[in-house]
Amino acid sequence: MGKKIILLALFVCAQLAGHAQAYLNNLYKQADEMAKATLKEDYPSLMKYTHPSVVKAMGGEQKAVATLKEGMQKMKSGNLKFKNMTTGKAIQCVTAKNSIQCVVPQDVDVSFGTQAVHTAGHLFCISYDGGKKWYFFNANNTASVQKFLPEMDKKIVIPEAKVTYK
Repeated sequence: MGKKIILLALFVCAQLAGHAQAYLNNLYKQADEMAKATLKEDYPSLMKYTHPSVVKAMGGEQKAVATLKEGMQKMKSGNLKFKNMTTGKAIQCVTAKNSIQCVVPQDVDVSFGTQAVHTAGHLFCISYDGGKKWYFFNANNTASVQKFLPEMDKKIVIPEAKVTYK
């Protein structure tokens, strides 16, 4: 009887670990797609990864795309250029009542004239369907996300972004 309980417990743990790896694989793939869409200035694709509350706050998808295009044009005319954007592995994940929430490191390199700027920040990531579809927030700190998402789990801590100049 004791061996059966141990085997059952091992089986359940293996199933849970498999589910966690599946949602993390989806998270990493979609975070990479979001970063590539940003660098390519593919704003319609970027909208797929933008939380509905942010899209709504921007006046809907069409206005959000137009605002992003306009903002990028202003940055370019000011000689600011995105050079690289990468995402890392989750540093924190919480399974909340109706969602999975994670924090993922994000490195962004931009140039401003001859000045290179590197930001080591984080993305707040949230899925409402067990990790199949993810939404991303560029998060400077915990409070910046809570403004749009009051359902953010209290256990989530987003480290402050660090900016270095080269």
